[in-house]
Amino acid sequence: MLVQQSGAQIFLADYGKGFDPVRPTALFVHGAGMDHSVWPLQARHFAYRGWNALAPDLPGHGRSEGELRPSIEALADWV
Repeated sequence: MLVQQSGAQIFLADYGKGFDPVRPTALFVHGAGMDHSVWPLQARHFAYRGWNALAPDLPGHGRSEGELRPSIEALADWV
């Protein structure tokens, strides 16, 4: 799914289950230079067991717009 954050479209993988605010949520965050596709097995495990399993593409990575962040700390602030 696509969501808006700070004026940019961010891709957020939901593994076909969408988001339900009642369910617990697991957020899978990839490393620098990667994208959401590093998490399919782990995320699907949770998604098909009653959890929201979400894996965003960080800004400038994968299918997300936005500028790359200059440091790990800047990425942590974005998350």
